[in-house]
Amino acid sequence: MNKRNTIFILCVLAFALVFAAMSISNLGKLVSENAIGAGGKSRDVDMEIISRQIKDGRLSDHEALFYKKAPQ
Repeated sequence: MNKRNTIFILCVLAFALVFAAMSISNLGKLVSENAIGAGGKSRDVDMEIISRQIKDGRLSDHEALFYKKAPQ
């Protein structure tokens, strides 16, 4: 191998290492964010806004066609 090939291979390996490190770092952030929200935390619902949207005709007051009732 000549000097140019060696330099090229070292540059490609350095780029691959940086890319892998950034990917692993972003994957860790993504997994931790999803794990926090997956705990069944309830959402804040403003019933006044929903009622107003139903009255204005922007939301339907029909029951959903496909759903499972929540266990109580």
